[in-house]
Amino acid sequence: PLISWLMAPLLGLGAAPEVTAKCLQVTVGGGTLAAVWWLGKRLQLAAGAQFLTTLCLVPAVAAYALSDTTPDLLVAGLLVVYIGVVIGEEYPRSLWQGAASGLLGALAYLAKAYAFPFFLAHFVALSAFLCLRRRANWVEVGRVVAATAAGLLVFAVLAGGWAGLLNRKYSRFTIATTGAYQLRLGARGQPTEAGGLYPPSNATAISAWEDPSDLVVPPRRPAAVPTADPEFVERIARDGWPFGRLITRMYGNGVPYMRTLFRLSPLWPFILLGLLVSCGLVPRGPVRDRCTILLGTLLLYPAGYLMIFIQLRFFWLITFLLAVSAGLLATTIPMLRRKPWQTCWVVATAASFTLWPTWFLSRIWHDAFEESPAVAAHLRRVMPKDARVASDVEWGLTNSIIFHYGGRYYGMLRGDSSAAEQEQQLREHRVHYLLVWGDPARYPFLELASEVPVGQVSGPGLARVPRLFELTTAHSEAEPVRPGGLEHP
Repeated sequence: PLISWLMAPLLGLGAAPEVTAKCLQVTVGGGTLAAVWWLGKRLQLAAGAQFLTTLCLVPAVAAYALSDTTPDLLVAGLLVVYIGVVIGEEYPRSLWQGAASGLLGALAYLAKAYAFPFFLAHFVALSAFLCLRRRANWVEVGRVVAATAAGLLVFAVLAGGWAGLLNRKYSRFTIATTGAYQLRLGARGQPTEAGGLYPPSNATAISAWEDPSDLVVPPRRPAAVPTADPEFVERIARDGWPFGRLITRMYGNGVPYMRTLFRLSPLWPFILLGLLVSCGLVPRGPVRDRCTILLGTLLLYPAGYLMIFIQLRFFWLITFLLAVSAGLLATTIPMLRRKPWQTCWVVATAASFTLWPTWFLSRIWHDAFEESPAVAAHLRRVMPKDARVASDVEWGLTNSIIFHYGGRYYGMLRGDSSAAEQEQQLREHRVHYLLVWGDPARYPFLELASEVPVGQVSGPGLARVPRLFELTTAHSEAEPVRPGGLEHP
């Protein structure tokens, strides 16, 4: 709920939701850059490397902040601060640092549920590593244990409060609904996009996407793991490996994840290899510990996402950790300390983190979603308020239009259903209007519907304009009006 809580004050003053969201994203982006700069300071990077590391991330943060309104940038910024706390040479100087770690972990969980298992796994593994490294000094081991206990206590109190509310709402033990929902889906696609029409989740929701956790999962599609080796998948099924489906899913997500890493930074293999080499080259001490913690974090963070599916926005934390790791390697790898190689490394690193975000920023200004308010304004002239709307395709774009319009979106007609089944679903949900982005001739029941002119909507991002059909006419002619029919609310 954290991103909603942060938006609430401005929304309460009457600010537009989409403007508030973008202002918050830009503010979070600025805070994230400050957190990266501070992390570089905690890693004791040279002043020049600290400045360049932060500067080369400006295009990436701008792209992240201006593209989608999601909590991914917020949770990445909070986790950067958390890693900055625990990676310092003096950690844990006091119980307060352990408590601060727990506070940051709880805030990250309130920003995005994925942070709950990641923080617990990372914090406990880090504490075990530090105890092992300092086992010769029992005073320091005791300090680490005490700080860990303080951090876990703070995390349990703050995160447990929200988890308790979720348990009460869903009448079952849960820290979030997203993980189980995504594991249940696998590669079958979102129900809202593949499973037909669904009513909005509650009285104020625009669509079912506000809480899709209890939606019926559509039947499994063939080729659930298209990138996996068929022989490997068949061997798992034949030999009955434990967690076979999970293994095949992680195996299939491996290649998409590597492609995602190349978009974050084409130098990622060299940075990971450099951290691994530094763990062996650098003498035992704080610098080696930093390399080990960074390498372990970079390997641990994507583990959970490999079990579900891969999206670029999930791994924005990886971008920031790769950038500071590249700055650290300039001091740990002997070859990179020499002048010609050092210059090449700086130029290559800066280019690797700026080229793709810069290209992306040049393309987002003419996106189809930018036309949503104009389409909604046209619909507002011809449709009553709070009308029930469905579409044939374009789930995300239609959802955006209905958000600006203020109606109720029931989703897309299922493409593999017959026309009779599609019409039956429209009747069952008492849908008033159908936005058709494709060919209306594909839907015979529209012959009895009346098309409503929406005017000319054009823009550089909108390749095609939907046609609007009022279904109440078609259904009233097809059968007598009866209680529970398609009357307007």
